[in-house]
Amino acid sequence: MKAYRLSIHDFPDAGNAIVFAGSVSAAKTKAYQPDVCGYDIDPEAWTDIRAVRFKEFDGMEDKTPAEIEKALMNL
Repeated sequence: MKAYRLSIHDFPDAGNAIVFAGSVSAAKTKAYQPDVCGYDIDPEAWTDIRAVRFKEFDGMEDKTPAEIEKALMNL
């Protein structure tokens, strides 16, 4: 599955999560889950959600959070 880095335009304290999805639309939809970005996103904020491909992490959806964190530190 493709990896995406989520962020929220003009709100650097939210987002910056890595999610796995089949498309950019599916990745942006995951931003609405409070446990992903850390807070509730306004449903009308679709255009403020940024989902940027993070190809280095493609196929890592089965890794544990600790394994992903370790891989992030090794970039």
